[in-house]
Amino acid sequence: MENLPLFVYGTLTDSDVVQILIGRVPTTDEGILDNYRRYGLRNRAFPGLVPEAGASTRGLLITGLDQREHFIFDEYEDDDYERILVQV
Repeated sequence: MENLPLFVYGTLTDSDVVQILIGRVPTTDEGILDNYRRYGLRNRAFPGLVPEAGASTRGLLITGLDQREHFIFDEYEDDDYERILVQV
């Protein structure tokens, strides 16, 4: 999944956070993920996505990431984080 865009919807939509993590701000495009809703998570500083028919979540598609940058983003996320393939 290295060459695919990465859909982000929480703290990784902040270019300052991305800059700190990978040392640059890659190209982004707006994206909408259908049939998922963004929810605040109890006792967490970040949101999560839950499948929900008819819902949609706005976010960004980050393009041009290399394997190292994907790894950095994966490590930044919580243990409950799971990167999955979705259609945005």
